[in-house]
Amino acid sequence: MRTFHIGGAASRAAAESSIQVKNKGSIKLSNVKSVVNSSGKLVITSRNTELKLIDEFGRTKESYKVPYGAVLAKGDGEQVAGGETVATGTRTPCRLSPK
Repeated sequence: MRTFHIGGAASRAAAESSIQVKNKGSIKLSNVKSVVNSSGKLVITSRNTELKLIDEFGRTKESYKVPYGAVLAKGDGEQVAGGETVATGTRTPCRLSPK
């Protein structure tokens, strides 16, 4: 009798990911293209959006690549606390279909 493993890379590819900052500071977004979803949240539609966390002295403390289709919990220039989740989304690109 053969046994087959179900899951693996394919099931992990669709797993949800998030961006959680380690330090406090303000958010700076670059190369942003986005749309507003039905919940009023920003959804990233650019494949090269970058999120930087800037400290009170204007230095970049953290930098993240924001995946296509990610939903932002905080916007550009907003203050965040350490450990706060600022974006969630899927690791694999999702297709945004027009209505």
